[in-house]
Formats: sequence, structure tokens, C-alpha cells
Amino acid sequence: MNIAKSFIPAAMTLFAAMLLLSACSARSETSVTESVTDTESVTETESITETETSAETEEVTESVSETEWQDPALLPVKLSERDISGYTVSGFVSVYDEETNTRTMYVGDITDEEDILAVKEFIALTEALSAVDAEKFYDVNVSCDDVYLTLTDEAGNRYAYKEARFTENGASASYLIRNSGYGKDTLCVRSEGGEEYSLYSLMERLIAKEENVSEREEYDVSDYTVDIALITEYRNWAWGYQHSGKVIDMSGNVYSYDFGAENYNGEEIDSDEKFVSALMEICSEGEPDASDSSVKDTLKKIRELADGADRKAKMLSESAACDAGQHTIYAVTSDYKLVTICSDGDSIITSTDENALEIQRFCGEMGIH
Repeated sequence: MNIAKSFIPAAMTLFAAMLLLSACSARSETSVTESVTDTESVTETESITETETSAETEEVTESVSETEWQDPALLPVKLSERDISGYTVSGFVSVYDEETNTRTMYVGDITDEEDILAVKEFIALTEALSAVDAEKFYDVNVSCDDVYLTLTDEAGNRYAYKEARFTENGASASYLIRNSGYGKDTLCVRSEGGEEYSLYSLMERLIAKEENVSEREEYDVSDYTVDIALITEYRNWAWGYQHSGKVIDMSGNVYSYDFGAENYNGEEIDSDEKFVSALMEICSEGEPDASDSSVKDTLKKIRELADGADRKAKMLSESAACDAGQHTIYAVTSDYKLVTICSDGDSIITSTDENALEIQRFCGEMGIH
């Protein structure tokens, strides 16, 4: 059986990534705010002509000064110059232990004076970096949901930090973004290397303590009986949660899965480990939909490339649609880790890793796009 005939139709109806949808939302928020601001500015400028009296000019100027963007409290601020002793400082970090195959989520408030000082020093370091366009943060498609830091003042004003970490040309880099109410106090900086600039490293040090454990899951990979090679996935939240796709193992067997709201206890798969574990259960207990042993040699090459791929390589993201969902292809390493190969739908996502690009070429030859 030609695997292209059985695999590609389903592959083209698969996956939407939550992080990308939330990124589209954040972009939309910022774009709308900037558009409104620009419109107000142009309208006010055009209303001032050379023949206006000074009184009329003063009236317009006063009107401009009352707009929300002229309120200093809403303009980007340097928190490092503020006394944050009265702020509620909270953090979250998700840590995966490669040796025990255990993922632990930690969440809690930061109250120790030395820890508060460490937070302020970190903020000062990052605020000393040159600001970049916030779009840069969303143009890099990497996981940014495994860590956050929030500071909330007594009036309820909240500053939330997230981080996108990746490697570029073999070197570590990251974007740190800070958002406040409706993106009106957004700051974005890029750093290259150095744990002192890493939000993840800071939260791992300050939050990853036993008293802050919120969830812990262990995945016993020694029990896995199916050698998965490739996964195609479709996700969409636009009309109810959808999550379905195909799995192909190293022998060329093809399995279907559907983790949509109606088929998986209403729970969303929120980690790679949970995703692979659920697929293992389906493949080990079910029968394949199709099989094509002629692709075994190609799958072996794909596995070798996956094992050598940089899983943290920069992924370039470009908006392409809205509410279309997301179709993604993953390769699976010999120790059951996922390598994102490519994705399209709401965003077109391209890897910068040479091994991933070669796997994408092989997938194209197999009819998997």
C-alpha cells in the first residue's frame, strides 16, 4: 500500500498550536492598540491648521495630553527603578528531569528578601538591554509556556514576563517580553547566552522547591512497546477543541488518533511527554489503519536525523491565516523526544535546523506535507 495515499489526506487535516493562537491574539491586541493611537494622532494633527488661534491650539494640546498613552502610568516603565517591596511577586516553572523522565510544575509567591532582590537585579539586567520590536518575540515559534514571572502592585496593576529560548547558529539566545494591561506596557529585549539573563534559570532557582510543587508526572519509557517514527497533528480551538492526526512507526504501520474534547475526557494534551504517552497507549492497544514496509529505510534515515537534530533550534513563524488551525509534523527520537519538523495553517513555521529540513524533504517524498 502506498503510504502517501493513506497518510497525506489525514496529515493535511491535522493540528493547531495553542501557543501560536495565543501569539496571534497578542499580536492582534498590540496592532489594534497601535492602530487606534495612530488614528487619534493623525486626526488631532489634521485639526490644527496654521490659521488656528493659540487658544484653539492649546485646547487641542490639552485634549492630546488626556489620552491614555500620555498617562505616564501607562507608558513603558523601568520596574528596576521602582520600589517593588509592596508588590506581590509570583513565578511558575516547568522542569523535566531527563534521567527519571519526570515533569514537575512549580508555582508560588516569592517572598524572601534575597529572592526579591534577585528578581529586581534580573529585571535591571534585562532593562539595560536594548529594546526590540515585540513582534520579534512572536516571530520565533518556540515553547514559551514553561516559565513566567508576575509582579502585581497594591492597585492591581500587573506586569507579566514570559521567555522564548532557542539556539541560533549553535548559540543560546532568548527573547524576554513583559506585558501589562492590554499590552500597553510592553517591553521586549533579546539576550544571547548567559544564565544571568535567563528567566527560566531564575525561576528554576527561586521557585523549583518542593513546597511549590503543583503537579508531577512520571513517564516510564521502558514500558513503551511501539517505536514511533513520525507524528502528524492538527489542532484548532476556533470551533471547539480539536486535536487529531496520524502516527507512523518504524515498520511503516499507520495509526489514527483523536484527542478532541469529545474523545479524551475533555482534557487537553499540555506536554510532549503526555502526548507521546497517550499515543503509545493507542498504538499498543489498537490495530494499524494501514501499513507500508517499503518506507522502512527512509524511516531509519529520519530517525538518525532526528537523533542528531537540535530540538531547541530557532523556529521561524509567519502569520498566514486565522482560525484555520495548525497542521504540524514531528519526528520522534530514539528516546521518545519530539522534534518539530514544520507546520502550516494559521502560521507557516519553518525550522532552522538542517536535520529537520532534511526530514521535511524525506516527508515530502513520502507524500507527507
